[in-house]
Amino acid sequence: MVWDVNFTRVVESALIDVHHFVFAHHKIAKWSGIGDAKRLDNFETEVVGNQIKTKGILKSEGNNRSLIRFRNEILFPNLSVFDFGLGGIKLFATFTPIDENKTWVGFRYYIPFGLPWISRWIAKIAVWFELNFVQPDDYRLIKSSIPRQGSLKGNGFVRADETIVRWHQLNKHHQQK
Repeated sequence: MVWDVNFTRVVESALIDVHHFVFAHHKIAKWSGIGDAKRLDNFETEVVGNQIKTKGILKSEGNNRSLIRFRNEILFPNLSVFDFGLGGIKLFATFTPIDENKTWVGFRYYIPFGLPWISRWIAKIAVWFELNFVQPDDYRLIKSSIPRQGSLKGNGFVRADETIVRWHQLNKHHQQK
């Protein structure tokens, strides 16, 4: 897909921010039974060279039941591998700036089942769902974001945004080279 959005905003939303899922995609989160997973526990972000590694648990408030254990590895500047702890299923997301206001967006799922044709079939369904139900929510939200370009100064960051902050720090470092 091509989105009419600055690359930095696409990265902030779709590449990095796992915590936003229950807020930005509340209908899907509620339908899938994780709509109340708004508490972020055991959240850690680590930068190793050009990789940003994040992990954590999204839980229901007032409940110790873990709903989503996630890991996200970002290969700076534009590839993210999400692992949601569902039997090795992974989501690969990549974004490429076309110009100041347009970004190419791509997704692929890896489904590690025994029969390759079943894995490919399930992965295609997952991408179809992602492109038709999940990403339209992200696109609407980031297209309306002000300022149009993300930066360390233009946002009001919270603890869950630590990965976004680390990405912007790496980006600033690379721009200064």
